[in-house]
Amino acid sequence: MASPSSKSPIGDGDLPEGDPTVDRILDAALELFAEVSVRKTTLEDIAKRAGVDRVTVYRRLGSKNDVVQHVMARESRRIFERIALTASSVEDPAERVARGFAQIVVSLRDHPLYHRMIRTEPEATLPRVTREAGDLLAMAVTFAAEHLVPEQPGPRDLDAQITRIEIVVRVIHSLVMTQLAVVDLSSEKKLAAFARDYIAPIVNIPSR
Repeated sequence: MASPSSKSPIGDGDLPEGDPTVDRILDAALELFAEVSVRKTTLEDIAKRAGVDRVTVYRRLGSKNDVVQHVMARESRRIFERIALTASSVEDPAERVARGFAQIVVSLRDHPLYHRMIRTEPEATLPRVTREAGDLLAMAVTFAAEHLVPEQPGPRDLDAQITRIEIVVRVIHSLVMTQLAVVDLSSEKKLAAFARDYIAPIVNIPSR
């Protein structure tokens, strides 16, 4: 299925791909965020770990908040790319959606950095993963449209299909943020079963 937009909404999509300096800075930031915490990490710390000066970090990536957003976007993109490889081997469309849905929820929910940020720095983290998470959600919509939702035969209403995909992405976001409620979706197996029954029908409903 085609991407919902011609320009990728990925948060680090405006960064030069394969730039070793940018990669080194992001790697350094990821390490420090995990070791020290986002709040206690400074641009100077990131620059020192990456072997560059503070001005280079600022010119390449922007402020500390920008660096955090770029790190989160890159980690999310890596998760999506890994799941895309797995999904490509699943022929049944509904099963592809179900497995992809479950794997995304578990991978994001159990990611060491995200887990630590939400647990230890909720005041700073929650805005980034809620009201400021538009780019990350848009990236997920694009990923699902390209890798999880199969092409449908016959004429399609692309806007309606993207809307259905966004509904699913928002469900994923909710499950990542709040694991426990009434329905037990604590394991990947249970998430996949839930997705087969309730998520796959949403994205595979033909347009009328």
